[in-house]
Amino acid sequence: MGTTRYWRTLIVLLGVVFPGMLLAEDVPPHSPPNYVFLILIALMGIIVVMTIFSFLYMQRRILNNCTDPDCLKEYFELPFGVPIGTVRSVITFIIIAIGMMFFALKVFYGDVIDIPETLVNIIMAVIAFYFGTRSAARFPQRVSTKPATEPVHPEEKSRIRQALERARKMIDQVDEVKKILPEEQEKKVDELLDTAREYLDRAEKAEREGQYSVAGTVADMLENLLNKQNGLKDLLQNIVGTIGTIIGANPSLALVGGALRIGSTLAGDAYDRWRKRVLDMPIRVGEVNPNILDADTAESIFISIDLFKRSFQKELLSNQPEDKARLLGILKDLATGESMEELYQKYRDRIQGTPEEFSASVNLLREMLVDVEIDRSLRNFDFGELENYQNFIHYLNMLKDDKEGSVVLNELMRLIDKMREKNVDVHKILEYLRELKKQFKW
Repeated sequence: MGTTRYWRTLIVLLGVVFPGMLLAEDVPPHSPPNYVFLILIALMGIIVVMTIFSFLYMQRRILNNCTDPDCLKEYFELPFGVPIGTVRSVITFIIIAIGMMFFALKVFYGDVIDIPETLVNIIMAVIAFYFGTRSAARFPQRVSTKPATEPVHPEEKSRIRQALERARKMIDQVDEVKKILPEEQEKKVDELLDTAREYLDRAEKAEREGQYSVAGTVADMLENLLNKQNGLKDLLQNIVGTIGTIIGANPSLALVGGALRIGSTLAGDAYDRWRKRVLDMPIRVGEVNPNILDADTAESIFISIDLFKRSFQKELLSNQPEDKARLLGILKDLATGESMEELYQKYRDRIQGTPEEFSASVNLLREMLVDVEIDRSLRNFDFGELENYQNFIHYLNMLKDDKEGSVVLNELMRLIDKMREKNVDVHKILEYLRELKKQFKW
Protein backbone atom coordinates (compact mmCIF):
# COMPACT_ATOMS: atom_id res chain seq x y z
CA MET A 1 0.00 0.00 0.00
CA GLY A 2 2.88 2.33 0.81
CA THR A 3 4.45 1.70 -2.59
CA THR A 4 1.21 2.53 -4.41
CA ARG A 5 0.86 5.74 -2.40
CA TYR A 6 4.40 6.71 -3.49
CA TRP A 7 3.61 6.39 -7.19
CA ARG A 8 0.27 8.18 -6.79
CA THR A 9 2.05 11.11 -5.13
CA LEU A 10 4.38 11.44 -8.12
CA ILE A 11 1.41 11.40 -10.47
CA VAL A 12 -0.34 14.11 -8.44
CA LEU A 13 2.75 16.33 -8.64
CA LEU A 14 2.93 15.84 -12.39
CA GLY A 15 -0.80 16.55 -12.63
CA VAL A 16 -0.31 19.87 -10.84
CA VAL A 17 2.69 20.98 -12.90
CA PHE A 18 1.21 19.84 -16.20
CA PRO A 19 -1.59 22.51 -16.37
CA GLY A 20 0.93 25.21 -15.46
CA MET A 21 2.99 24.35 -18.50
CA LEU A 22 -0.08 24.51 -20.69
CA LEU A 23 -0.66 28.13 -19.49
CA ALA A 24 2.97 29.24 -19.98
CA GLU A 25 3.55 32.19 -22.29
CA ASP A 26 4.86 31.59 -25.76
CA VAL A 27 8.54 32.25 -26.33
CA PRO A 28 10.32 33.06 -29.57
CA PRO A 29 10.86 29.81 -31.50
CA HIS A 30 14.36 28.46 -31.90
CA SER A 31 15.65 24.93 -32.45
CA PRO A 32 16.87 23.09 -29.31
CA PRO A 33 20.50 21.93 -29.36
CA ASN A 34 21.20 18.20 -29.82
CA TYR A 35 22.36 17.69 -26.26
CA VAL A 36 18.86 18.48 -25.00
CA PHE A 37 17.46 15.44 -26.79
CA LEU A 38 20.35 13.31 -25.51
CA ILE A 39 19.60 14.43 -21.95
CA LEU A 40 15.92 13.56 -22.38
CA ILE A 41 16.75 10.11 -23.77
CA ALA A 42 19.15 9.53 -20.87
CA LEU A 43 16.46 10.53 -18.38
CA MET A 44 14.03 8.08 -19.95
CA GLY A 45 16.66 5.34 -19.72
CA ILE A 46 17.28 6.13 -16.06
CA ILE A 47 13.54 5.98 -15.34
CA VAL A 48 13.24 2.55 -17.00
CA VAL A 49 16.32 1.12 -15.22
CA MET A 50 15.19 2.47 -11.84
CA THR A 51 11.75 0.98 -12.41
CA ILE A 52 13.21 -2.48 -13.15
CA PHE A 53 15.46 -2.40 -10.07
CA SER A 54 12.56 -1.17 -7.94
CA PHE A 55 10.48 -4.13 -9.10
CA LEU A 56 13.28 -6.59 -8.32
CA TYR A 57 13.86 -5.04 -4.89
CA MET A 58 10.16 -5.14 -4.02
CA GLN A 59 9.83 -8.74 -5.24
CA ARG A 60 12.72 -9.91 -3.07
CA ARG A 61 11.57 -7.95 -0.02
CA ILE A 62 8.00 -9.21 -0.23
CA LEU A 63 9.08 -12.84 -0.78
CA ASN A 64 11.48 -12.73 2.18
CA ASN A 65 8.70 -11.41 4.44
CA CYS A 66 6.29 -14.21 3.48
CA THR A 67 6.39 -16.63 6.39
CA ASP A 68 3.07 -18.42 6.01
CA PRO A 69 1.42 -20.30 3.12
CA ASP A 70 -1.41 -17.74 2.82
CA CYS A 71 1.06 -14.93 2.26
CA LEU A 72 3.12 -17.03 -0.15
CA LYS A 73 0.04 -17.96 -2.17
CA GLU A 74 -0.97 -14.29 -2.48
CA TYR A 75 2.58 -13.40 -3.55
CA PHE A 76 2.40 -15.73 -6.55
CA GLU A 77 -0.93 -14.16 -7.55
CA LEU A 78 0.52 -10.62 -7.62
CA PRO A 79 1.36 -9.11 -11.03
CA PHE A 80 5.18 -9.18 -11.37
CA GLY A 81 5.36 -10.01 -7.66
CA VAL A 82 4.63 -6.40 -6.59
CA PRO A 83 1.58 -4.86 -4.83
CA ILE A 84 -1.61 -4.51 -6.85
CA GLY A 85 -1.73 -1.16 -8.59
CA THR A 86 2.05 -0.71 -8.78
CA VAL A 87 2.32 -1.71 -12.44
CA ARG A 88 -0.48 0.67 -13.47
CA SER A 89 1.08 3.45 -11.42
CA VAL A 90 4.47 3.00 -13.06
CA ILE A 91 3.00 2.94 -16.56
CA THR A 92 1.02 6.09 -15.78
CA PHE A 93 4.09 7.80 -14.38
CA ILE A 94 6.14 6.98 -17.48
CA ILE A 95 3.41 8.24 -19.83
CA ILE A 96 3.06 11.53 -17.95
CA ALA A 97 6.86 11.90 -17.67
CA ILE A 98 7.16 11.62 -21.45
CA GLY A 99 4.44 14.22 -21.85
CA MET A 100 6.17 16.54 -19.39
CA MET A 101 9.36 16.35 -21.42
CA PHE A 102 7.50 17.36 -24.57
CA PHE A 103 5.77 20.25 -22.80
CA ALA A 104 9.04 21.42 -21.26
CA LEU A 105 10.51 21.61 -24.76
CA LYS A 106 7.38 23.44 -25.89
CA VAL A 107 7.75 26.03 -23.12
CA PHE A 108 11.41 26.72 -23.83
CA TYR A 109 11.49 26.38 -27.61
CA GLY A 110 8.02 27.54 -28.69
CA ASP A 111 6.45 26.46 -31.97
CA VAL A 112 9.57 24.58 -33.08
CA ILE A 113 8.34 21.62 -31.00
CA ASP A 114 4.99 20.02 -31.95
CA ILE A 115 3.24 17.98 -29.26
CA PRO A 116 1.37 15.01 -30.76
CA GLU A 117 -2.35 15.37 -30.17
CA THR A 118 -2.58 11.66 -29.40
CA LEU A 119 -0.11 12.08 -26.53
CA VAL A 120 -2.18 14.93 -25.07
CA ASN A 121 -5.34 12.80 -25.22
CA ILE A 122 -3.59 9.84 -23.56
CA ILE A 123 -2.24 11.99 -20.73
CA MET A 124 -5.62 13.60 -20.08
CA ALA A 125 -7.31 10.19 -20.10
CA VAL A 126 -4.76 8.81 -17.64
CA ILE A 127 -5.18 11.75 -15.27
CA ALA A 128 -8.97 11.52 -15.53
CA PHE A 129 -8.85 7.81 -14.77
CA TYR A 130 -6.56 8.12 -11.77
CA PHE A 131 -8.27 11.11 -10.20
CA GLY A 132 -11.79 10.23 -11.36
CA THR A 133 -12.95 6.65 -11.37
CA ARG A 134 -9.90 5.37 -9.43
CA SER A 135 -10.56 7.76 -6.56
CA ALA A 136 -13.74 5.85 -5.72
CA ALA A 137 -12.06 2.43 -5.87
CA ARG A 138 -11.28 0.56 -2.71
CA PHE A 139 -8.88 -2.32 -2.42
CA PRO A 140 -10.34 -5.32 -0.60
CA GLN A 141 -8.93 -5.80 2.85
CA ARG A 142 -7.45 -9.12 3.86
CA VAL A 143 -10.00 -10.44 6.32
CA SER A 144 -9.41 -14.17 6.10
CA THR A 145 -7.46 -15.92 8.77
CA LYS A 146 -5.55 -19.15 8.19
CA PRO A 147 -6.92 -20.76 5.00
CA ALA A 148 -8.66 -24.08 5.01
CA THR A 149 -6.91 -27.16 3.71
CA GLU A 150 -7.14 -27.38 -0.06
CA PRO A 151 -8.61 -30.47 -1.72
CA VAL A 152 -6.01 -32.11 -3.92
CA HIS A 153 -5.83 -35.24 -6.06
CA PRO A 154 -3.80 -38.04 -4.44
CA GLU A 155 -1.51 -38.24 -7.48
CA GLU A 156 -0.71 -34.53 -7.22
CA LYS A 157 -0.07 -34.89 -3.50
CA SER A 158 2.29 -37.77 -4.20
CA ARG A 159 4.06 -35.79 -6.93
CA ILE A 160 4.64 -32.85 -4.59
CA ARG A 161 5.93 -35.13 -1.83
CA GLN A 162 8.32 -36.86 -4.24
CA ALA A 163 9.54 -33.53 -5.63
CA LEU A 164 10.31 -32.27 -2.12
CA GLU A 165 12.06 -35.53 -1.25
CA ARG A 166 14.22 -35.27 -4.40
CA ALA A 167 15.04 -31.67 -3.59
CA ARG A 168 15.99 -32.51 0.00
CA LYS A 169 18.19 -35.36 -1.18
CA MET A 170 19.82 -33.23 -3.88
CA ILE A 171 20.54 -30.43 -1.40
CA ASP A 172 22.35 -32.91 0.85
CA GLN A 173 24.31 -34.32 -2.09
CA VAL A 174 25.31 -30.93 -3.47
CA ASP A 175 26.31 -29.77 0.02
CA GLU A 176 28.87 -32.60 0.12
CA VAL A 177 29.93 -32.70 -3.53
CA LYS A 178 30.47 -28.90 -3.77
CA LYS A 179 33.80 -29.39 -1.96
CA ILE A 180 35.39 -30.65 -5.18
CA LEU A 181 34.84 -27.24 -6.79
CA PRO A 182 37.32 -24.34 -6.78
CA GLU A 183 36.79 -22.01 -3.83
CA GLU A 184 35.06 -19.25 -5.81
CA GLN A 185 32.58 -21.67 -7.41
CA GLU A 186 32.00 -23.37 -4.06
CA LYS A 187 30.89 -20.04 -2.55
CA LYS A 188 28.36 -19.55 -5.35
CA VAL A 189 26.95 -23.03 -4.73
CA ASP A 190 26.72 -22.18 -1.00
CA GLU A 191 24.57 -19.17 -1.85
CA LEU A 192 22.42 -21.36 -4.08
CA LEU A 193 21.96 -23.88 -1.26
CA ASP A 194 20.93 -21.15 1.21
CA THR A 195 18.16 -20.06 -1.16
CA ALA A 196 17.19 -23.69 -1.86
CA ARG A 197 16.86 -24.49 1.85
CA GLU A 198 14.68 -21.42 2.33
CA TYR A 199 12.40 -22.55 -0.51
CA LEU A 200 12.33 -26.10 0.87
CA ASP A 201 11.32 -24.94 4.36
CA ARG A 202 8.44 -22.89 2.94
CA ALA A 203 7.25 -25.70 0.69
CA GLU A 204 7.36 -28.28 3.50
CA LYS A 205 5.47 -25.94 5.83
CA ALA A 206 2.81 -25.36 3.16
CA GLU A 207 2.52 -29.12 2.61
CA ARG A 208 2.08 -29.78 6.34
CA GLU A 209 -0.68 -27.17 6.50
CA GLY A 210 -2.46 -28.63 3.50
CA GLN A 211 -1.68 -25.76 1.10
CA TYR A 212 -0.69 -28.04 -1.75
CA SER A 213 -0.93 -25.45 -4.53
CA VAL A 214 1.65 -23.32 -2.73
CA ALA A 215 3.81 -26.36 -1.90
CA GLY A 216 3.66 -27.55 -5.52
CA THR A 217 4.57 -24.12 -6.91
CA VAL A 218 7.54 -23.70 -4.57
CA ALA A 219 8.66 -27.31 -5.16
CA ASP A 220 8.75 -26.67 -8.92
CA MET A 221 10.66 -23.43 -8.35
CA LEU A 222 13.11 -25.29 -6.11
CA GLU A 223 13.71 -28.04 -8.65
CA ASN A 224 14.24 -25.46 -11.37
CA LEU A 225 16.68 -23.57 -9.12
CA LEU A 226 18.77 -26.65 -8.34
CA ASN A 227 18.87 -27.80 -11.96
CA LYS A 228 19.34 -24.58 -13.92
CA GLN A 229 21.44 -22.38 -11.62
CA ASN A 230 23.76 -25.05 -10.26
CA GLY A 231 27.40 -24.62 -11.29
CA LEU A 232 28.28 -28.06 -9.93
CA LYS A 233 25.68 -29.73 -12.13
CA ASP A 234 26.90 -27.75 -15.15
CA LEU A 235 30.52 -28.82 -14.54
CA LEU A 236 29.72 -32.53 -14.20
CA GLN A 237 27.33 -32.39 -17.15
CA ASN A 238 30.06 -30.82 -19.29
CA ILE A 239 32.55 -33.56 -18.33
CA VAL A 240 30.14 -36.44 -18.92
CA GLY A 241 28.76 -34.84 -22.09
CA THR A 242 32.18 -34.20 -23.64
CA ILE A 243 33.34 -37.74 -22.86
CA GLY A 244 30.09 -39.07 -24.32
CA THR A 245 30.70 -37.36 -27.66
CA ILE A 246 34.08 -39.12 -27.92
CA ILE A 247 33.52 -42.64 -26.59
CA GLY A 248 29.71 -42.85 -26.72
CA ALA A 249 26.96 -41.95 -24.30
CA ASN A 250 26.61 -45.36 -22.63
CA PRO A 251 30.17 -45.83 -21.28
CA SER A 252 30.78 -42.14 -20.51
CA LEU A 253 29.09 -42.08 -17.09
CA ALA A 254 30.60 -45.47 -16.22
CA LEU A 255 34.06 -44.14 -17.09
CA VAL A 256 33.63 -41.03 -14.93
CA GLY A 257 32.25 -43.08 -12.05
CA GLY A 258 35.04 -45.64 -12.42
CA ALA A 259 37.72 -42.94 -12.38
CA LEU A 260 36.21 -41.39 -9.24
CA ARG A 261 36.08 -44.73 -7.43
CA ILE A 262 39.59 -45.74 -8.49
CA GLY A 263 40.85 -42.34 -7.32
CA SER A 264 39.24 -42.87 -3.91
CA THR A 265 40.52 -46.48 -3.63
CA LEU A 266 44.21 -46.10 -4.51
CA ALA A 267 46.59 -44.65 -1.95
CA GLY A 268 50.09 -43.21 -1.80
CA ASP A 269 52.50 -43.96 -4.65
CA ALA A 270 50.01 -46.19 -6.43
CA TYR A 271 47.63 -43.22 -6.88
CA ASP A 272 50.48 -40.96 -8.03
CA ARG A 273 51.52 -43.47 -10.69
CA TRP A 274 47.91 -43.97 -11.83
CA ARG A 275 47.40 -40.20 -12.01
CA LYS A 276 50.44 -39.84 -14.26
CA ARG A 277 49.14 -42.71 -16.37
CA VAL A 278 45.78 -40.99 -16.86
CA LEU A 279 47.32 -37.60 -17.66
CA ASP A 280 49.91 -39.15 -20.02
CA MET A 281 52.80 -37.91 -17.89
CA PRO A 282 56.10 -39.84 -18.14
CA ILE A 283 56.73 -42.47 -15.48
CA ARG A 284 60.13 -41.66 -14.06
CA VAL A 285 62.84 -44.05 -12.94
CA GLY A 286 62.13 -45.43 -9.48
CA GLU A 287 58.37 -44.96 -9.82
CA VAL A 288 57.72 -48.46 -11.16
CA ASN A 289 56.75 -50.95 -8.49
CA PRO A 290 59.46 -53.67 -8.56
CA ASN A 291 57.08 -56.23 -7.03
CA ILE A 292 55.21 -56.63 -10.32
CA LEU A 293 58.30 -57.48 -12.39
CA ASP A 294 58.23 -61.16 -13.27
CA ALA A 295 58.76 -63.37 -16.33
CA ASP A 296 55.07 -63.61 -17.26
CA THR A 297 54.68 -59.83 -17.09
CA ALA A 298 57.79 -59.38 -19.25
CA GLU A 299 56.48 -61.73 -21.92
CA SER A 300 52.97 -60.20 -22.09
CA ILE A 301 54.29 -56.63 -22.28
CA PHE A 302 56.96 -57.31 -24.92
CA ILE A 303 54.36 -59.07 -27.08
CA SER A 304 52.08 -56.01 -26.79
CA ILE A 305 54.70 -53.48 -27.99
CA ASP A 306 55.57 -53.83 -31.69
CA LEU A 307 59.18 -52.64 -31.45
CA PHE A 308 60.07 -55.01 -28.64
CA LYS A 309 58.09 -57.85 -30.20
CA ARG A 310 60.28 -57.58 -33.31
CA SER A 311 63.51 -56.96 -31.42
CA PHE A 312 63.20 -59.79 -28.89
CA GLN A 313 61.36 -62.31 -31.03
CA LYS A 314 63.91 -65.05 -30.35
CA GLU A 315 63.36 -64.97 -26.57
CA LEU A 316 59.60 -64.62 -26.95
CA LEU A 317 59.37 -67.75 -29.12
CA SER A 318 61.61 -69.78 -26.83
CA ASN A 319 60.46 -71.86 -23.89
CA GLN A 320 63.93 -72.12 -22.40
CA PRO A 321 64.27 -70.83 -18.81
CA GLU A 322 67.40 -68.87 -19.68
CA ASP A 323 65.50 -66.96 -22.41
CA LYS A 324 62.67 -66.19 -19.97
CA ALA A 325 65.24 -64.95 -17.47
CA ARG A 326 66.87 -62.82 -20.15
CA LEU A 327 63.50 -61.18 -20.98
CA LEU A 328 62.95 -60.42 -17.30
CA GLY A 329 66.42 -58.84 -17.06
CA ILE A 330 65.69 -56.66 -20.11
CA LEU A 331 62.34 -55.61 -18.60
CA LYS A 332 64.02 -54.57 -15.34
CA ASP A 333 66.61 -52.55 -17.27
CA LEU A 334 63.98 -50.75 -19.34
CA ALA A 335 61.75 -50.12 -16.31
CA THR A 336 64.47 -48.72 -14.06
CA GLY A 337 67.11 -47.33 -16.42
CA GLU A 338 67.82 -43.64 -15.84
CA SER A 339 69.17 -42.68 -19.28
CA MET A 340 67.33 -43.45 -22.51
CA GLU A 341 70.53 -42.95 -24.45
CA GLU A 342 72.44 -45.45 -22.31
CA LEU A 343 69.59 -47.96 -22.59
CA TYR A 344 69.51 -47.56 -26.36
CA GLN A 345 73.27 -48.01 -26.64
CA LYS A 346 73.11 -51.13 -24.44
CA TYR A 347 70.51 -52.82 -26.67
CA ARG A 348 71.37 -51.12 -29.93
CA ASP A 349 72.30 -54.37 -31.65
CA ARG A 350 68.91 -55.86 -30.79
CA ILE A 351 66.60 -52.88 -31.29
CA GLN A 352 65.06 -52.74 -34.77
CA GLY A 353 64.06 -49.10 -34.71
CA THR A 354 65.18 -45.49 -34.26
CA PRO A 355 66.15 -43.92 -30.90
CA GLU A 356 62.86 -41.99 -30.97
CA GLU A 357 60.86 -45.18 -31.46
CA PHE A 358 62.84 -46.83 -28.68
CA SER A 359 62.17 -43.93 -26.25
CA ALA A 360 58.43 -43.94 -27.03
CA SER A 361 58.29 -47.73 -26.57
CA VAL A 362 60.07 -47.55 -23.19
CA ASN A 363 57.56 -44.92 -21.97
CA LEU A 364 54.72 -47.13 -23.16
CA LEU A 365 56.28 -50.10 -21.37
CA ARG A 366 56.41 -48.18 -18.07
CA GLU A 367 52.82 -47.07 -18.59
CA MET A 368 51.74 -50.66 -19.07
CA LEU A 369 53.59 -51.69 -15.92
CA VAL A 370 51.51 -49.14 -14.01
CA ASP A 371 48.37 -50.67 -15.54
CA VAL A 372 49.51 -54.13 -14.42
CA GLU A 373 50.02 -52.85 -10.87
CA ILE A 374 46.65 -51.08 -10.76
CA ASP A 375 44.82 -54.04 -12.31
CA ARG A 376 46.24 -56.38 -9.67
CA SER A 377 45.35 -54.03 -6.83
CA LEU A 378 41.75 -53.79 -8.11
CA ARG A 379 41.06 -57.50 -8.39
CA ASN A 380 37.71 -57.26 -6.56
CA PHE A 381 36.78 -53.87 -7.98
CA ASP A 382 33.33 -53.52 -9.57
CA PHE A 383 33.71 -51.69 -12.90
CA GLY A 384 30.00 -51.86 -13.66
CA GLU A 385 29.21 -51.50 -17.35
CA LEU A 386 32.93 -51.41 -18.22
CA GLU A 387 33.36 -54.89 -16.70
CA ASN A 388 37.15 -54.71 -16.16
CA TYR A 389 40.20 -52.47 -15.97
CA GLN A 390 41.28 -53.32 -19.53
CA ASN A 391 38.08 -51.82 -20.94
CA PHE A 392 38.52 -48.81 -18.68
CA ILE A 393 42.01 -48.25 -20.12
CA HIS A 394 40.69 -48.77 -23.66
CA TYR A 395 38.23 -45.87 -23.33
CA LEU A 396 40.79 -43.83 -21.42
CA ASN A 397 43.23 -44.11 -24.32
CA MET A 398 40.50 -42.99 -26.73
CA LEU A 399 40.12 -39.80 -24.67
CA LYS A 400 43.89 -39.23 -24.53
CA ASP A 401 44.09 -39.41 -28.32
CA ASP A 402 41.45 -36.67 -28.66
CA LYS A 403 42.22 -32.96 -28.09
CA GLU A 404 39.00 -32.19 -26.22
CA GLY A 405 39.25 -35.53 -24.44
CA SER A 406 42.67 -34.61 -23.03
CA VAL A 407 41.27 -31.33 -21.70
CA VAL A 408 38.31 -32.98 -20.00
CA LEU A 409 40.57 -35.68 -18.51
CA ASN A 410 42.63 -32.95 -16.87
CA GLU A 411 39.43 -31.44 -15.45
CA LEU A 412 38.27 -34.84 -14.19
CA MET A 413 41.59 -35.53 -12.46
CA ARG A 414 41.49 -32.08 -10.87
CA LEU A 415 38.12 -33.00 -9.34
CA ILE A 416 39.52 -36.32 -8.12
CA ASP A 417 42.52 -34.57 -6.53
CA LYS A 418 40.12 -32.18 -4.78
CA MET A 419 37.94 -35.08 -3.68
CA ARG A 420 40.93 -36.75 -2.03
CA GLU A 421 42.14 -33.50 -0.49
CA LYS A 422 38.76 -32.62 1.07
CA ASN A 423 37.84 -36.24 1.95
CA VAL A 424 34.62 -36.00 -0.04
CA ASP A 425 32.47 -39.12 0.10
CA VAL A 426 32.75 -40.63 -3.38
CA HIS A 427 29.39 -42.39 -2.91
CA LYS A 428 27.69 -38.98 -2.59
CA ILE A 429 29.22 -37.95 -5.91
CA LEU A 430 28.09 -41.18 -7.57
CA GLU A 431 24.57 -40.83 -6.15
CA TYR A 432 24.42 -37.27 -7.45
CA LEU A 433 25.61 -38.39 -10.89
CA ARG A 434 22.95 -41.11 -10.99
CA GLU A 435 20.28 -38.58 -9.99
CA LEU A 436 21.41 -36.23 -12.76
CA LYS A 437 21.42 -39.10 -15.25
CA LYS A 438 17.86 -39.99 -14.27
CA GLN A 439 16.61 -36.39 -14.55
CA PHE A 440 18.41 -35.36 -17.72
CA LYS A 441 18.66 -38.79 -19.40
CA TRP A 442 22.43 -38.62 -19.93
